[in-house]
Amino acid sequence: MSEIIIFPKIDDGLNRQLEEAMAAQDYERAYDIIHEMERHIELSHKQQLIKLEILQHIGSFIELREEASILLNQGHPSYDVIIRYFLESLFALEQYQTVIELIESLRSEDLDHGLMMQLLPLYDAAQHRRNERDKRSTGQLQQFLQWPVSRQLHYMVELIEGEQFNYCSTVRHLLGQSLHPKVQTLMIEYLLLAGAEGKIQFNKLEQHVTINLADLPHVQESRLAAVWPHVIDWFDMHAPAQSPAVSEWLNDQQMMRYPLDFKDSTDMLYDIETIAEAYVIYLTRLFALEEETLQETADHTAIIRAIERTETAGS
Repeated sequence: MSEIIIFPKIDDGLNRQLEEAMAAQDYERAYDIIHEMERHIELSHKQQLIKLEILQHIGSFIELREEASILLNQGHPSYDVIIRYFLESLFALEQYQTVIELIESLRSEDLDHGLMMQLLPLYDAAQHRRNERDKRSTGQLQQFLQWPVSRQLHYMVELIEGEQFNYCSTVRHLLGQSLHPKVQTLMIEYLLLAGAEGKIQFNKLEQHVTINLADLPHVQESRLAAVWPHVIDWFDMHAPAQSPAVSEWLNDQQMMRYPLDFKDSTDMLYDIETIAEAYVIYLTRLFALEEETLQETADHTAIIRAIERTETAGS
């Protein structure tokens, strides 16, 4: 019975604190309070809207986007309010193209005139920001090959996160130049996300590569992604203290090697288990572990040599 009584009391007390924090415009405190409320109760529709307001005020736009998206999918009755928060979060995250496309789709629906008048200025602002960014990007891409690797990587991430997918021809051309393997990986991922098609040829890790974008998985869905759990499981069992470092190293390795795979002298793919064992052998030596439980075979040796070449290229 005490558990049934305590939650309304907690609700009342926290709700009063929340009202006080909002009245004082102390949004950081309000954020802490609303999270404490979520530990004890399910937020009401009104409280859910207050949470969105708080997230906007403290500039937590990723969380605002996620929370607004959840409420839209749940069919929250205050659709007009939530869709505005959702679009404003996308705008703040510089996802201008998505803002434009969503508002264009909403214009084809029978929306309230007042809501549309709130959204159209955001639409115009998103178009302006996108056009200004595209102008900057056009000039910057002309200097891409003169940049250090760190800036090239950062810029490709910016293009992807900003949904600037109108530079496919430029990226295709750059892939044929001498680039760091990680930069090449981000470029391929960019083309896949942009919906580009066709074959591409380039050199990576001393190999000539031909890929068909239509047949290529994203980097997180490649065969190496299926190898990593086997490797991490081994370290979780035999050297758990090294597991976090191993996981980080494997992610780096995937960025280096994608979309390459491990093949034998007859161009046949090694199976996932053999590749995982080779990585375990390599990493036990890399981390100077005393106990090595796997017996190295000729296949393991061939894969380890390829891993070593990858490491040399990344250093």
